[in-house]
Amino acid sequence: FLIGTIINIVSIRSIVGTLWFSISLGATVIVFISHLLWKKAKITSISLVVIVLITYSVYIEFSTSPITVLYMFPVVTIISFYLTGRAKGLAFSFAGFVITILYLTLQKRIFGVNYHDPGALTNFILGSSFSIALIFLYEFSLVSANKKQILTNRALEELAITDSLTGLNNRKWIDNEFSLRLEKAKKGQGFSIFIIDFDDFKKINDEYGHVAGDQALKAFSKLAKTIQHVKVGRWGGEEFIFFCESASFEEAVICAEKLKQIVSENDFFPLHKITISIGVASYLDGDTMVSLMNRADKGLYKAKEQGKNTISFVDLKDADIKKK
Repeated sequence: FLIGTIINIVSIRSIVGTLWFSISLGATVIVFISHLLWKKAKITSISLVVIVLITYSVYIEFSTSPITVLYMFPVVTIISFYLTGRAKGLAFSFAGFVITILYLTLQKRIFGVNYHDPGALTNFILGSSFSIALIFLYEFSLVSANKKQILTNRALEELAITDSLTGLNNRKWIDNEFSLRLEKAKKGQGFSIFIIDFDDFKKINDEYGHVAGDQALKAFSKLAKTIQHVKVGRWGGEEFIFFCESASFEEAVICAEKLKQIVSENDFFPLHKITISIGVASYLDGDTMVSLMNRADKGLYKAKEQGKNTISFVDLKDADIKKK
């Protein structure tokens, strides 16, 4: 587009045309430099399209033959849609269309010669309208395809972190959640974790079959999704990891107690009364996923030893395991 404009302006040796084009070229350079400095993509795109429209107007006025407007207009449309998207691209294209029509219809008054008869003008209007509509539809389909691709990618990402049996978050999600929370914890935002295990889950499988065991896991998972202020993922088998916002042992144990109570009071699996044991660990400076999991796992192990349906955690001060 710029090369064509340069050739036409140079060929007619118009001082005014050269001046206007020089201004447009200088403005383009300024816009690019500004973009490199401040990275304002939207402002850059709009500025470039405005420069193109100005250059196009100069091109119409000082080109060697007015017929060249018929060739250059689609370029304005393509650039407008490409740089600014559907809505703004349509507006800028319409502006270029109006500029062209005004120029063509006023030529006779300017030059005293009718360069374009009504048939040619009609053809330009129809052809240009069709090209604008076609590019608009293409841009619309492109945006729609991009949205569908984004939704598909999100669905795939969701599938990648979802446990296929229970619909809860899986091990991959748990790993990612640990990483995020540990980073926040370093900045002062503590948290706690619970390792939860079904009591006597083997008995359910032995007495009612593994299908019933799966149903029990699904029923518990459905209940777990309704519990507020915690996030949950399936660690494996009948073990689950809960993330709690509570930063201290005391708050974490209270939260775990509420969770245990909710499970005890809900008969979500009619064939067998479900209870859970919980191991609790709260973040301490220098903790890693492994250290937190080890403490919570030790708490869970002790909870099982102390009669099940209990909550336990490691007290690092005396290395004992406390029971609630």
